[in-house]
Amino acid sequence: MRTPHPRREAGFTLIELMVVVLVIGILLAIAVPTFLGARNRANDSVARSSLRNALVAANVIASDATGGGSLSWAGVSTTSLAAAEPSLTFVSASTNLASGGNSNGRTISVGTIGTGSVTFASSPVTVNGALVLVARSASNTCFAVWALPDGSVFRTQVAVGAASATVAGSCRAQALATLAGTAGANVSSWPTW
Repeated sequence: MRTPHPRREAGFTLIELMVVVLVIGILLAIAVPTFLGARNRANDSVARSSLRNALVAANVIASDATGGGSLSWAGVSTTSLAAAEPSLTFVSASTNLASGGNSNGRTISVGTIGTGSVTFASSPVTVNGALVLVARSASNTCFAVWALPDGSVFRTQVAVGAASATVAGSCRAQALATLAGTAGANVSSWPTW
C-alpha cells in the first residue's frame, strides 16, 4: 500500500521575500531623491514666475503713471500691485517672508531703494529709486529683482536655511546683498527669463 505523500505548502521562502524587499529598497533609494529635487525645482519655479508677473504688473503701473516716459516707481505699492495682479500676495519690505505662509513663492515683498550705488558685475550701478521685489520659495530659496528706472533689471537667488530669514527682512537683505555682490558662497545663478 502506498503511503500518502506529504503535501508541500505553497509559498515563498524567507530568502525570496528578503530579496524582494531589498529590490524595493534600492528602487526607493533611487526614486526619493529624484522626486525631492523635482519638487524643489517646482517650488523655485513658482517663486520666479511670481516675481516675473509682479515685475510686469509694476511696469504697467509705472508706465500708466508716467504716461510712457521714464519709469518712476512712485505709484507702485502693495495695494496697486494687488489690484493689478490679484493672484499674488504683496507685502511690505519689512514683512517676514519665513512665517505665516509667506514662503509659498506667491508672496512678494515690495520695497524701493531711495539713493545710492552698488557694484554689480564689477561696475558701479546707481540705484536711485530702484524697485525691489523679493519672494521666498517653499524650498527656502530667496529670489530678488531690482528694477531700475532706466529699465535695467538685475536678478538673483540665494539659498537660505530653514532657520535663516526668521527675522523680518533678512531674506530680502540676503538677496539684496547677493545682488550687490557682497553675499557669501551660497550664491547661484538664476536662469534668464
